[in-house]
Amino acid sequence: MTENSKVTKLEKGEVMTDSWENFLESLYSQDPTLREMAVLELPMWAETGKAINEVLEISLRDKASSVARAAAVVAGRMGLSNPEILDVLASRISDPDELFRRTVVTALGRMGPSAIPLLLRLLSDRDLFIRQYATMILEQIGETAVPQLVSSLNNPLLRRSVAEILHRIGSAAVPELLKEVEEANAETRFCIIDILEKIGPIVLPRMLEMMKQSVGPQQVNDFFPQFGIDAIPQLLSLLRDEKVENRCKAASSLVRIGKPAIRGLITALMDNNPSVCWLAAQALSQIGSPAAPDLMYTLRTSGQSTRWVIGEVFLKMGEQVIPFLLDGLKNQEVAVRQISSHVLGEMGSVGSVAIDELNHAFEKETDENVREIIKTSIEKLSIHD
Repeated sequence: MTENSKVTKLEKGEVMTDSWENFLESLYSQDPTLREMAVLELPMWAETGKAINEVLEISLRDKASSVARAAAVVAGRMGLSNPEILDVLASRISDPDELFRRTVVTALGRMGPSAIPLLLRLLSDRDLFIRQYATMILEQIGETAVPQLVSSLNNPLLRRSVAEILHRIGSAAVPELLKEVEEANAETRFCIIDILEKIGPIVLPRMLEMMKQSVGPQQVNDFFPQFGIDAIPQLLSLLRDEKVENRCKAASSLVRIGKPAIRGLITALMDNNPSVCWLAAQALSQIGSPAAPDLMYTLRTSGQSTRWVIGEVFLKMGEQVIPFLLDGLKNQEVAVRQISSHVLGEMGSVGSVAIDELNHAFEKETDENVREIIKTSIEKLSIHD
């Protein structure tokens, strides 16, 4: 049978070969059209038990682009991703034939995790279609691709594309991202923070669990403040964790969040657990004067024990809260006047500026208990006057 007659039969839709020998004759023909058509028959021969990998590798190296494209299509459809085939595809990733390169990336998209290294290389390809397709496949592979994606953040040429993929993969990428932080350079670290922020509050439960189990890096707690108000419920719950280290980390993060965390911390201040109460008090004292108005309001409605804890918080805040305490001397609520006058008296030299206001308050005060506290405070401050 001549090569032309084989082509004629093929065009009529008939089976081109009826034996392996005839098939190989077509596969190694001088005619690229016959070679192409033979390659497309490889899946049929694979079903009969023939080993096709070696001939497929040869076809992938074919100088005729049409034959190599057909071989790439077959490799993709059959999901053949053994190292030898991947090596051949890798060697041809930079082929000048744009259509062939597009066929290669499409084939890689069907090969699963083993194709990840090659797909990562294609993220910087000059062809927009190839870049977009590689991106889509890596997103579809998802969590399995995360370790290699995260490692690629250190490559400036890939960083932007990889960051976008990790953002779309979402919370499944968080453990690897946090692990990378420990040894990342400044640029990569900034990029990781940006990815976590883009993923959004959905990452917080995962981060919290990592902190509780001590499986993440030391920097895990550094990321909570990045989420601001969204992180507050998680951090407040962590104040009750059985590990002291975790409770302290939570308090530290709440301090860094600052003003938005104040009301949650004041609620924690009234907790029945002394540890939670103490941590909340420490955090509020570090936040400082921004917490003073809410603490003053809480004095009016809280119980006696909480009032004295608030007084201790004011005392730790020091000079910055003196204006609020002076206003407290004029408050209609006895409890507010009581705590305000007591704290002023405990401030030492910085509190001596309040002596005149305390004398004035003493003259107007009608509650005997408060008058006694004011008198004691004046006596203490007079030593420093």
